[in-house]
Amino acid sequence: MRYGGIYCQLEELIVDPAARGRSLGGLLLEAAIDAAKAKGAAEFGLYLIPSTTHNRPFYEKYGLVTLGDEMRMPLVPAKVT
Repeated sequence: MRYGGIYCQLEELIVDPAARGRSLGGLLLEAAIDAAKAKGAAEFGLYLIPSTTHNRPFYEKYGLVTLGDEMRMPLVPAKVT
């Protein structure tokens, strides 16, 4: 995970094939989101490469939305001025 001020980007999330189907990917993603919030990030995101676009529904289930090949989610309410 890379943190750059208000934005935190997940670089990779990999679950060993032998361990899949046990909700470990979701637990890891939630832990990454929580870590980003703890650092004060206002936004969390990741990039999907062509070989991983099949994972889009998984990330959407956790609140990320697609922006081209990038997925992001706000971590704090937007400030209204």
